Amino acid sequence: MADQLITGTTLIEDKRNTEFGKIWSCAGINFSGDATAANYDSNGNVIASGGTPRLTAPVSLPHGAVITHVVVYTTGAFAANWELKRVDHTGTSTILASAAANSEDSTITNPTVDNENYQYFIFNTDPSNATVHGARIKYTI
Repeated sequence: MADQLITGTTLIEDKRNTEFGKIWSCAGINFSGDATAANYDSNGNVIASGGTPRLTAPVSLPHGAVITHVVVYTTGAFAANWELKRVDHTGTSTILASAAANSEDSTITNPTVDNENYQYFIFNTDPSNATVHGARIKYTI
């Protein structure tokens, strides 16, 4: 719920937190996984070459946040698709958002973050011969 401000005798709603939203981001170096030849450069990127690597990055958002947009920035010959997933305590995961590299998804399934019952991560599918530069999630509280 947005903060309330009182001005004179009029109660108005403070929409700063909901109208413009908040942003979570991570550098490519936050992605790790089973890449057979994953290298990290001095610019914070992860470079995956060879094999069929699967890279993941943990996502930490406030409980109750509502995810509105997600994008993963990747370049290279085989810039891969990505998925935002949540996993429950039994290990069952659900895809919340997905798109091609550098494409933003705003159609989020189950957009409200529930840290009591789920953990969240980004999965970059088969980014062989690609450089992952980072990810960005827009959300509201």
